[in-house]
Amino acid sequence: MQIDNQSTAINMANINMDGTQQRRPPPPPQGAVPQGLDSVVSSMSSEQQEQVTSMLSSLSKEQQQELKTFLDSNKEQAQHLSDAVKGAQFLNALNEITGNKSTTDSLLTVDTFA
Repeated sequence: MQIDNQSTAINMANINMDGTQQRRPPPPPQGAVPQGLDSVVSSMSSEQQEQVTSMLSSLSKEQQQELKTFLDSNKEQAQHLSDAVKGAQFLNALNEITGNKSTTDSLLTVDTFA
């Protein structure tokens, strides 16, 4: 009797080990808007949308994780905000994570040596 490795592998792949396992959606492709933020980004100006796409595509793995942590920690609070406010916060978070300064951030900088 001979065991066929291919049929064994296929059969093992079809077995559900635990019905309670949660499957997370795959991460968005590099430069893509995270799931659930499409309407938020579409409410932005075209310039801001390009800025978001550019920043998302240049994020390192660490920065992606930092962004995910930010989004996860603000998920409940964001449910009560408008898309415009969410968009502003998302853009500010991206600017902070990537090290870019937005024009509003630079206006809020105080020169303590003056």
